[in-house]
Amino acid sequence: MRFRFWRLMACFIVMFGAGCVQAQTARISGKVFDPQGAVIPKAPIQIINQETKVKLETTSDENGNYTVPYLPAAGYQVLVHIEGFSDFSALVALGMGQALDLDIELSLPSTKS
Repeated sequence: MRFRFWRLMACFIVMFGAGCVQAQTARISGKVFDPQGAVIPKAPIQIINQETKVKLETTSDENGNYTVPYLPAAGYQVLVHIEGFSDFSALVALGMGQALDLDIELSLPSTKS
């Protein structure tokens, strides 16, 4: 009986701790599109913490979706570079527990005469 109590307490502590981590961190997620609105699979996305300069990298899935979870509250630069498109760059500020939806629409490079 005593072992069962401690096992239950350990599970509670682990679950509570995971909930605290999620409440103290933020996430960025969204879709990557081309100029016609078609999703871009396997798009490389960089998230750079503007305070620490720590760089996180991810790619969009087959449906163009991406998610970067467990980010500390801070300012971030979101970068996407794909050959054939203009580079995408955005600065965002995330607060504790914030979930930011950031859809990325890439544009075609301008041609100069």
